[in-house]
Amino acid sequence: MASYYLLAPFFYHTATLRPGKLIDDSLFDIVEMQSQGAALWPSNDSLVAAAVLNAEHVRQRGGSYEEMSSLLLSARSDSINGKAEASQGSIPNLYGWISWAFDRTSCVAAGNGNSAGQLTGVSIPILEACAITKLVVHIISTGTGLTAGQCFAGLYQNNTLLGSTADQATVWGAGGGVKEMPLVSPVVVQPGFVDLAWVVNFSSASCTFARGGNLESAVGAKLSKRFFTANTGITTALPVTLVKAAALGNSVWGAVM
Repeated sequence: MASYYLLAPFFYHTATLRPGKLIDDSLFDIVEMQSQGAALWPSNDSLVAAAVLNAEHVRQRGGSYEEMSSLLLSARSDSINGKAEASQGSIPNLYGWISWAFDRTSCVAAGNGNSAGQLTGVSIPILEACAITKLVVHIISTGTGLTAGQCFAGLYQNNTLLGSTADQATVWGAGGGVKEMPLVSPVVVQPGFVDLAWVVNFSSASCTFARGGNLESAVGAKLSKRFFTANTGITTALPVTLVKAAALGNSVWGAVM
């Protein structure tokens, strides 16, 4: 029943958009199913919450009733069809990603550099068991002299390495922008958090990775290891066990797909 009440703001606004007709027949069916206890959103209430949030954004920019209706109906279809990625939150889905550390529009112009041979990373929420095939970072500057065979990204859960990419020295050195990096083999993750981590080795300067603000450094004793540095001395392979060393003041960004 929780999802039913989450829809209330959307239904309220449709009345202002189409006087005399609160909702169309399709949305009426959705409300009826939910009010009768049907498993309309079988996976997670976060799916309907994300759909309603996006519908509200459409309303605020003057979008049509039909466009808002389509968002909800599409979310319903995804949930019924068991698409795990849909319930991670539909905004990452707009980019083709399953989940991310935070909205990439919160990133700043400056990047975060790595110490050579040390893992840097970020925790990413996972709401449902799903398969991960690629890891995503955003390169701000390409660095100088990245060492071939010694630049990797990997995915950890419960501090255990699930999968890693091939060497990224050429990819990260080829120019800035979003890098969707295939894992050597797809992995399955469970609900909770995964840690996306990367290592850079170089002769002169590290490439830098997209980040948000550095407010994490201001929370003092409450500083978590959501953004972190970890194992050191890494060269040709990622460690099988992640050992977080310190919390990172810069909120580095990443995503999974």
